[in-house]
Amino acid sequence: MDRFGYIGIGIMMLPFWIFLYMNVDKVVKDKMIKHGMIGAIIAIATEHIFIKDYWVPPPLFGIEGFYSLEDFIYGFLIVGISISIYNYVFASEPKHIHKKYRVFSYALVILVLGSFYILSTIYGYNSTIVISLAMFAAAVVMIIIRNDLWKKALMSGLMVLFILIFIHMILFNIFLTGWWHRYWLLADGPYAYYILNIPWIEYIWYFSIGFFMSIISDFSHGRANNSTKK
Repeated sequence: MDRFGYIGIGIMMLPFWIFLYMNVDKVVKDKMIKHGMIGAIIAIATEHIFIKDYWVPPPLFGIEGFYSLEDFIYGFLIVGISISIYNYVFASEPKHIHKKYRVFSYALVILVLGSFYILSTIYGYNSTIVISLAMFAAAVVMIIIRNDLWKKALMSGLMVLFILIFIHMILFNIFLTGWWHRYWLLADGPYAYYILNIPWIEYIWYFSIGFFMSIISDFSHGRANNSTKK
């Protein structure tokens, strides 16, 4: 059963993703697909780094080091949820009213991925902590330039965190108890701290991805989210 732990997160995200996709406008739908595919590719390309210092979940197909299906599903869905959750909850629609920062946005993404790779593989800092802090820092830079994005970043981060911790509590506290103690590489070290039986770093990771991914596209294309509620 343990081999269903990683893909189980993705399977349990799927209903949330479908619901959001069905209830946001076309612009957000397109972003969910486009950026979700990018997230899936990045997840597949970087998994080999995470399994060295963060976790080693049993592969679904029993092939050591092969997580392509799990990575694809996870990366695609988590990015899509991060991008769309604010637009649905606050019934907002994107408007092109700000300066575009496309080149700068690409530079931020490259900086996030570059710092993640260098600090985790060359200097030996923990991969998940590094990528989380890098995304958070990049989002703060965007908010300093576009301070109207702070609410979307904050609320998206909190909502993504809530959804994923809810999924974790059901999956790992009911069906796969002790899973993190068996496959979390930090389980026996100084970072072995849990909140509701879930590693504390998971909380940082989910908040940071929602915080960053929710605003990167709006920042790049000069969009602002205006509420449509009466």
